Amino acid sequence: MSKLKIDLSELVQSGIISAEKADQIKTLYQSKSGHSANRLFVVFGLLGAILIGLGIILLIAHNWDQLSKITKTIFTFLPLLVGQVLCGYTLLKASENITWRESSSVFTFFAVGASISLISQIYHIPGELSNYLLTWMLLVLPLTYVMRSSFSSLLYIAGITYYAVEVGYFDYPVKMPSLYWFLLLAILPQVYLIYEKKPLGNFIAFHHWFIPISLGIVLGTVNDQASHLMMLNYMGLFGLFYLFGYQLPGKSLNGYRIIGSLGTIILLLVLSFDDFWGILHVKGFSINETVYTREFLFFLMIFFLYTGIGFFKFKSEKKHHLTAWIFPVFILIFFSGFIFPKAHIFVNIIILFMGIWIIYRGDKENHLGTLNFGLLIIAALVTCRFFDNNIPFYIRGLMFLFVGAGFFMANYRMIKRAKAVEQKIDSLS
Repeated sequence: MSKLKIDLSELVQSGIISAEKADQIKTLYQSKSGHSANRLFVVFGLLGAILIGLGIILLIAHNWDQLSKITKTIFTFLPLLVGQVLCGYTLLKASENITWRESSSVFTFFAVGASISLISQIYHIPGELSNYLLTWMLLVLPLTYVMRSSFSSLLYIAGITYYAVEVGYFDYPVKMPSLYWFLLLAILPQVYLIYEKKPLGNFIAFHHWFIPISLGIVLGTVNDQASHLMMLNYMGLFGLFYLFGYQLPGKSLNGYRIIGSLGTIILLLVLSFDDFWGILHVKGFSINETVYTREFLFFLMIFFLYTGIGFFKFKSEKKHHLTAWIFPVFILIFFSGFIFPKAHIFVNIIILFMGIWIIYRGDKENHLGTLNFGLLIIAALVTCRFFDNNIPFYIRGLMFLFVGAGFFMANYRMIKRAKAVEQKIDSLS
């Protein structure tokens, strides 16, 4: 900052800028440095809270066997009491200090989990991991609202996801974690409050990653009687992410958009092989096995959500994105697969068209990243077809040659165009 002041004083003395402009520049840089310092304080505060909590647990654990049951119980509730005191002090004396809020909340969050676990161990209370996680998350849910803690909200989302995975994938007998959806709905008002306060902040950006990842993991637990419908559900979920991501402010990519677009492309590449479609054709369409299942119920919910968001988006915007149309087209392809065993041909056409369209868009907007993304989609499609035994080797080789030449020519053309623009600007100046 001192070097900046010296440089600004020299610019003022030289008459390049006015003293008023110099003061404005100083104020801008001071505010930026202040924001950086605040972020560092929050990060170090969170790390400190986690390390202190772990240190207390390790110190108690070292002499745990020598302690009496009463002493163990006291030590079990001690971290929880410390956390309550810290949260109380924060609410009364430092309610607007984000470092205090986040640190005390995170410490209390882990103290609650540690207390439940230790009490169960001391008094030999039996129980499953899923029940422990559910109890923990229910107890810390009010903490995120009372303390207005963004980091506790992220930990809560991770916790309910772990709970859903335990119930839906690892417990025996496995069952759908219905409570997960209510637990997720319970935290959404807090996520909205974080978004309202700072729509482009770091904490809400992390939520834009945690929530879609959590939903993508837990959706698999819906699988029961009609496994083939899960392809429809995942395609719809990725489409929802993509649409919702474009409703968020800011030009930078967010988790919804990235997961939605990449998930759609990866799923299409998987379905570009004929294995799934051959099984679907042999299975045939049965109303009882398709309509009266929870997979179909989730498909209907995703479809109506997609239709609602898509309607408002297409109504308000003139510019539409190709990925937003993939889900409706895929529904038609999916149900045609019951009667047409070679439906994977349509999927290959969609992927090829997507790649060409994105290349065209990148070339039109003069965006090298978009152009290369389209080329990567086509390269991925060609790579998938390399493992297709029905295509002769020489055709596979020619496809790779064409894609490689396309990479070179497209990038060369765009770089050459950028240099021509630079030379034109230099000549004008």
